[in-house]
Amino acid sequence: MPLYSAKLTTMDAFLKWACPEPSCEVQLSTRARINYLVKYWAYKAVTVKKFYSMSVAIREVWRFLYRALEYTAHVKIYYRWKKAKAAGQNINKLDLVEQLGLLDHMYAIAYGALLK
Repeated sequence: MPLYSAKLTTMDAFLKWACPEPSCEVQLSTRARINYLVKYWAYKAVTVKKFYSMSVAIREVWRFLYRALEYTAHVKIYYRWKKAKAAGQNINKLDLVEQLGLLDHMYAIAYGALLK
């Protein structure tokens, strides 16, 4: 058995606690659960040598989620974020998703695409 399999088993157990089914009530915010999912899958991608660094893997997982949100909710987060930045607002893309009320939708996408 490889050394990292024990870590993944404990991380899987932690992930099940941190990110339950979308309809369940938990103590963590939806935003925190999305961040846990992104970091978990970035970690898994780095351990199987799909990406060379954790920062690259995290960036790619976020890109995947924003693209999936664009296709399912028909909202172009990147363009809205650029427009908000040009207007002088200091906002990140996840704040924009939260302002639009799509955070639960994004969690459902992240849960469905990354955990199942």
